[in-house]
Amino acid sequence: MTSRAAPLFYSAALLSALAGIGVAFFPVKPLTIPHLDDIDIADQQPVIIMSTFEAAAARFDLSNLPAPRQPEAPPPDPAERLRTYKFLGMASSGELVRAMFADPSGPLTLAPGDELAGFILERAEPHRAVFSKDGLEVELLVNPP
Repeated sequence: MTSRAAPLFYSAALLSALAGIGVAFFPVKPLTIPHLDDIDIADQQPVIIMSTFEAAAARFDLSNLPAPRQPEAPPPDPAERLRTYKFLGMASSGELVRAMFADPSGPLTLAPGDELAGFILERAEPHRAVFSKDGLEVELLVNPP
């Protein structure tokens, strides 16, 4: 045994010896459980068997909780009016490009730079038309999902 571990060993041995002496000279009073016939039922509190949830609800006062928040409505879609138009496709001949749209009042033909429902047509491709307004880009597809 090293000289550093010796004091720890002796301290542990001394504490164990003192605990043994304490148990030997100071016995603990034995616990006695009375027989059921010896218990006066009238003096006892009733035993209530409840679920874990009921027990938790009995311990916590829920009356001071704030009212639940109402779900907030999503912000309106700025391109809602633009999406009422159906993109039919595009036609091009050299530098000339036209995008075709269906509207309840009839067909529309737009060139890049034209305005529709407050949005500017940026470009027309075979399967999509891209519009922009205030930094927002919106695509209209030929056959949306």
